Amino acid sequence: MVERPLEQCSAAPTGFHEALEAPLGPGLAALDGLARLGRRPAPVAADGDRLLVLLAPGSAEEVPGILGWLGWSHLDGQLRTRLIRSAPVPDRTLPTRSELPRLLDALAHACARAHLDGTVSRAPSRTPRGGRWAPDRGR
Repeated sequence: MVERPLEQCSAAPTGFHEALEAPLGPGLAALDGLARLGRRPAPVAADGDRLLVLLAPGSAEEVPGILGWLGWSHLDGQLRTRLIRSAPVPDRTLPTRSELPRLLDALAHACARAHLDGTVSRAPSRTPRGGRWAPDRGR
């Protein structure tokens, strides 16, 4: 699988898709929860211990802002976007921009729960605390 930072691309080149990356276990749990609520599934792939959810073109650039708006910006080390090489996928199967907040909220909640349960270790993030995550202690 080929990775390219999204900042270097204005649009996904032919043969590539924007994808949201999450830890595999929490990601599958979140998608299962959304399916139980009657939400249509998104196309996914696994890359080792990571789940890749294919996104509609142009959606990846909105992910950090939506995570911040939902209050999950501290999970930017676990939920991140990247370009992946993939077979053609019909656009109608990709999460729409209106579905993106619900998808991100479900994935973020599952990641936070797994972190608290100790089933997933916290990935390094790009937080204002020098790139390391640390809980607020009484501030």
